[in-house]
Amino acid sequence: MTNGGTGQSRDEAYQAWFDRMRNKRASAPSPAPDPSAGNAPNAAGGYWSTDNLFRDSELQAERDSEERARRGEIASLLARLGLGPDASWADVNAAYKRLAKEHHPDRNIDKTTRTSQHHLEEMMELNRVHRTLRSLMAGS
Repeated sequence: MTNGGTGQSRDEAYQAWFDRMRNKRASAPSPAPDPSAGNAPNAAGGYWSTDNLFRDSELQAERDSEERARRGEIASLLARLGLGPDASWADVNAAYKRLAKEHHPDRNIDKTTRTSQHHLEEMMELNRVHRTLRSLMAGS
């Protein structure tokens, strides 16, 4: 099993991370243990195990990957509305209203059947984009 698309296995990723931490720990001055804490540091020189720290770093990498995917989806939806990636929610609403006025089926009643169908499909797509952006941008 590879690690997050990097092409290396979990064991290889763990070993590389472990080596970086060991080198970092060796170059940093070690603090004196606090006798009042009641817990002596483990043999690795810290209170947390290396496995737990590695697992935490993997979880953080996964969260970062999910955030990049979310930002990419937001950017593509904003582009669908004709907006740049730095658009605010007010910009989204203004673009949605402008496009909804253009494509609303009631506004295109006297058009041909093909044109009316096109505007109906565009309106449904605009509603989907707006609804999705509302849920994605709420977490920003």
